[in-house]
Amino acid sequence: MVNNELQLHIGISWSPFLVELDETNKAGRCLKLDTLPPSAKKWQGADIMVFNTGHWWAHTGKYQSWDFFQHDGKLVKNLELEKAFKMAMKTWSNWIHGNVDPAKTTVFFRSVSPKHKGKQWSYNETQPIQDEAYIPFFPTNTQYL
Repeated sequence: MVNNELQLHIGISWSPFLVELDETNKAGRCLKLDTLPPSAKKWQGADIMVFNTGHWWAHTGKYQSWDFFQHDGKLVKNLELEKAFKMAMKTWSNWIHGNVDPAKTTVFFRSVSPKHKGKQWSYNETQPIQDEAYIPFFPTNTQYL
């Protein structure tokens, strides 16, 4: 979206894992834990960046987007999700620290959002929910950042 009157340009760069998902590999879908996605070229120079990942990493079975991981040029079929997530976030955060000037750019990172359908809606809530029976479980692989 562009608004010339306000000198505003809002762009969206789709990369649910914040690292490259190669779906052209002959062996299967490969999540490259040490490679930024091609869309990362669009990130440079933004005034505000909002990154979102987390729940994409919790998908399993037929909903899982990858068949194996790649790191340091090696293909790995079985890697703990927590470890893979941490490696990918390290790749992403290294780029942020090396390419973003905090005096010019504000970076927001959000991970898994709370359950937002069903009986536990939080409409009009203004304080964190303290009742632990009410708090949904979050996979450990989303608790690193």
